[in-house]
Amino acid sequence: MEQLANHYRERTVALLAFAHNPSGASGLADYGPPQEGESLRGRIERLSASAGKGSGPTLHEELRGLQVAEDVVILHEMHPAWLAGVLESESPRVVGLLMRYLPSRHVRYLAEHLPEGLRRRLPHLLDTFAVTPTILRLVRRTFESHFVPIRPTRSAESLDFSDLAQLRGEELEALLRDLGIHELAIAFRDLPAAALHIVFNRLKFRDAKALRERILAQTAPDPLLERDAKYTIFECGVTGGDPEAVLTEIGVHALAKALSIEAEAVAEVLRQKLVPSIGYLLRRCLSGAARRTHPAVARQRQAVVRARLAALASAGAVAPEWKQIPESLKVPVGPVAETLSGTPAQSAADNGPEDVVV
Repeated sequence: MEQLANHYRERTVALLAFAHNPSGASGLADYGPPQEGESLRGRIERLSASAGKGSGPTLHEELRGLQVAEDVVILHEMHPAWLAGVLESESPRVVGLLMRYLPSRHVRYLAEHLPEGLRRRLPHLLDTFAVTPTILRLVRRTFESHFVPIRPTRSAESLDFSDLAQLRGEELEALLRDLGIHELAIAFRDLPAAALHIVFNRLKFRDAKALRERILAQTAPDPLLERDAKYTIFECGVTGGDPEAVLTEIGVHALAKALSIEAEAVAEVLRQKLVPSIGYLLRRCLSGAARRTHPAVARQRQAVVRARLAALASAGAVAPEWKQIPESLKVPVGPVAETLSGTPAQSAADNGPEDVVV
């Protein structure tokens, strides 16, 4: 978490150190916190390489861009429901100031979900510009202290599991739904056709089709993983509730069991990108999974998550960088649902004689 919070400080220190002493800037990293030394040296080396090629913006432009980026990045990646939960207890003047930093989709959400009395008393946008920059920055940082800072998305030659924090909110939702389908495929692969038919009819047509394809593509999973997947379904249940919500809940359990051997800061960042009810579920699941999930099963689950991300990237549901998964981690996990692109779905139960069957 500290590493995430210090992102901008690291960048600023790297720029100032390189500007002061280009040839010996890397040595200054030894005088900072040990846990940040490697990251700081990497930033300085990239600056040096860029300067050596004569490419990239000047240090002055970098510092100016850094100041602008710091003003906008932390709140943009969060689900707006978290912001509304804090802002509803603030004064109209403070809410008006903070809305200057938010993207239009967040502003629209707040306009619909903040208490009506608060919305009516919001100041005019022009009035917020009369506040001094010092006060404005103080208000913003006080508000941001309620949340875990989110490191901006970075490009990388290869992503590791901790980089899940880079997923955008809609990408994370797609992953959770996909993991829910995959967990069902592992747990139900040996069910009789009649029992599978009942499960299919509980799902929307697109999800039932994806589950059928995933089951057919399954090879025999590790017995520990199969037993753990069945326990996940037992915990969640699949007989009640909205089918989409059920798949997401199962996906949250599956992801939590993969996260159980990772830094908690990653889960906290992911939690803020989800609607609060799902975010709180992820926190509860993670707490239980950390105690109950065997490390060997957790590692298998991480391999599944990586492979599903690669499949989602190929389908265009997440950023293409997630295609870069090591071959040793690409397990045979089946195709991606065709409707991840957003095609409207029908309930399998509404398709009469064309219900999905195995």
